[in-house]
Amino acid sequence: MKGWKRVLAFTFLFLFSCGEREKGFIQTKGRWFVDEDQRILILRGINFSDRSKRPPFTPQVPYEDIDKLKEWGFNSVRFLIIWEAIEPEEGFFDYQYIGEVKFLITNTLEK
Repeated sequence: MKGWKRVLAFTFLFLFSCGEREKGFIQTKGRWFVDEDQRILILRGINFSDRSKRPPFTPQVPYEDIDKLKEWGFNSVRFLIIWEAIEPEEGFFDYQYIGEVKFLITNTLEK
C-alpha cells in the first residue's frame, strides 16, 4: 500500500507541469526526470502546501499569481496532498475532499 501512496503523490506532482513541455509526458530515468525525447528536465517549482498540512487539508492556491509563474521562471508546481485527508479512516475515502482537490488542480491547469 505504501508504494501506491507514493505513486499517487508523484502523479499529482506531474499534473502541475506548466511550461513549454506541458504537452509532453514526464517520466523518470534513474534519478532524473526526462521528457518524451529522454532529455533531462530541470524543474523550477513552487509549493502550494502550507495550509494543506492541517485540517481541512485544502491548500490555498494563489490564483492571482499563477499567471505570473512562467514570467518568474517557474515551470512546475508542487501540490501537497495529505493521505490522511484522502483516507481519514482505513477503508473510508473522503470523496468530497478528492473532488475539491480535482477542482483546484483543474482550475490551476487552466491558468
